[in-house]
Order: sequence, then C-alpha cells, then structure tokens
Amino acid sequence: SGGSFKKTNWFKADLSMSVFTEASLTEADLSNANCTGANFERVELSRGKMKEANLTDADMRGLTAESTTFAGALLSGANFQGAMVSESNFNNVCAPTPADMREIQAVHAFFMNSNFSDSSFSGANLTKAVLCEANLMRSDLTGCQIAEGNFQKCNLREARMSGSDIRNAVLSEASLSGADLSS
Repeated sequence: SGGSFKKTNWFKADLSMSVFTEASLTEADLSNANCTGANFERVELSRGKMKEANLTDADMRGLTAESTTFAGALLSGANFQGAMVSESNFNNVCAPTPADMREIQAVHAFFMNSNFSDSSFSGANLTKAVLCEANLMRSDLTGCQIAEGNFQKCNLREARMSGSDIRNAVLSEASLSGADLSS
C-alpha cells in the first residue's frame, strides 16, 4: 500500500483481495481486471480505466477517480462512500447486490443505463450528473444534490429522495411511482 503505479497496465489482471490503500494509480488501466474484494481506500486513480472490471465487494472509500471510466463494471456490494468521481463514466454499470455510494462526489458524472436498484446515494452530490434510463428503484437518495441532473426515463420507483435538491433537474418520462419526494 502507498506505492506509485502511475500509468501501470493491469488489463485483465487478477487483483482479487489486493490492497492498494493510499496508492497512486493515476492513469492506470485496470480494464477487465478481477478486483473482487480489493482495497482501493484513499487511492488516487484520476484519468484511470476500470472499464468492465469486477469490483464486487471492493473497498473504494475515499477514492479520488475524477475523469475515470468504470463503464460496464460490476459493482455488487462495492463501497464508494465519499469517493470523488466527478466527470467519471459509470455507464452500463451493474450492481445486482446494492452498492454503497453514500456521500459520493459525482458532479457531471455519467450513469446512463446503469443498475443501482436498492443502493444508497444518501448525501451524494450528483449535480449535473446524467442518469438517463438508469435503474434506481428503491434506492436511497435522501439529502442529495441533484440540481440540473438528467434523470430522463430513469426508474425511481419507491426511491427515497426526501430533502434532496432537485432544482432544474430533468425528470421527463421518469418513473416516480411510490417515490418519497418530501422536503
């Protein structure tokens, strides 16, 4: 832990249960890597690639991964609490087991066609984020900053959104049946 792995190529590597705590992985490529149960707590991964990586049960708390691609990654049980992922790409991500996205800083991030049903985004900053056609059914979005976010055709059925700032958000064709939108 704590090492420097800038621009390292771990494409399709088996990194399951590896520990990278406080390491620098800036611009590293972990695409298609098996990172099941790996610890990336407080890691710097900005401009990196985790495209289609298996991040099942990975510890990503406090991660800094701005402008990073997670497109198509598997996030079952992953913990991204407090991660800084602004302008990152989470399109087509799947979390069949709920992911912990509490307090994530994801300004202008992309989550299109992603499945985060039953996941927690409470206290997250999703300002200007794009979540078109994402599945957030039964997710916890309480106290989120969602201003100017795009939730077009998003599944928000039974989502908990109380206390969230949704000013100027796009919710056209979104499914909000049973959602808690109280202030």
